[in-house]
Amino acid sequence: MSWKKPPSTTLIVPTCWWWRNPYEQCAWLARGISQSGSYRSGLCVAVRAEDRHSLNPDLPREDRAVRLTGEEFETFPDRGNILVVPLPLIARGLNIVKGIRSAVRSVYLCVRPLALLNEPSEMYASINAAGMRALPASGSSDPIAALAGARDAAWERLRLLLRSANQFTSMQKSLQEEVVAGMIVDLIQLAGRARRGGTEAVLHMVDFAFHEDTWSADLDTILRRIHAKWPPEVRAQMNALYGEALNAFLSYAGIDPNEYPLTTALGGEDE
Repeated sequence: MSWKKPPSTTLIVPTCWWWRNPYEQCAWLARGISQSGSYRSGLCVAVRAEDRHSLNPDLPREDRAVRLTGEEFETFPDRGNILVVPLPLIARGLNIVKGIRSAVRSVYLCVRPLALLNEPSEMYASINAAGMRALPASGSSDPIAALAGARDAAWERLRLLLRSANQFTSMQKSLQEEVVAGMIVDLIQLAGRARRGGTEAVLHMVDFAFHEDTWSADLDTILRRIHAKWPPEVRAQMNALYGEALNAFLSYAGIDPNEYPLTTALGGEDE
């Protein structure tokens, strides 16, 4: 592994929403960087408080990398120029700034998210969303029937989750879309913070799994499926909420937000 010191502040981000110990990925990545022959200094790695001075062999030695707990992330620009940190810890609400400008110039997204939808929090969120989507958008004169329809949709989503494969490429398409939609929202939040004060920040998607299209489970294809299902009012709402950041992801997928057809969801229904 060769290493060239980055010219500006960088985040290296394992995308581990449901990883049982998200700090493990950080430790492995940081250790790999610290052991690179041309590495010199500037590396910081996210750790739990109990690992601040741990002898955990997965972590780089303290003389090779600065260990930062969640409360210390905002001090990162004064401690180094590379931070290896789980995405869920920095996507929302964290500001890494110098003055009024973001201190982050590059974000490396290292691992496509693990789609463990059997985790209770993610399962309940998916079931609840299915029920909510089944409610009539304009209300109903028969609330009992409307609630019964939402209940049926929620039960159907539970059955889908219970029989779905855990491997992302083998999941039902609607579940793939849920995973990717959640990832995109977090990345838009992160991008907004990285661009604070007019800072130019670049997002790098490192894992080839983002781009592998053998099973139509690459990011481009899934984004096109999601976008094709949005009616005009949803597109307007999404543009109002996320604007330029969302359009950047759509452009990555080869989508013109103003011209992409509304009628066809690529790949059809779940198979």
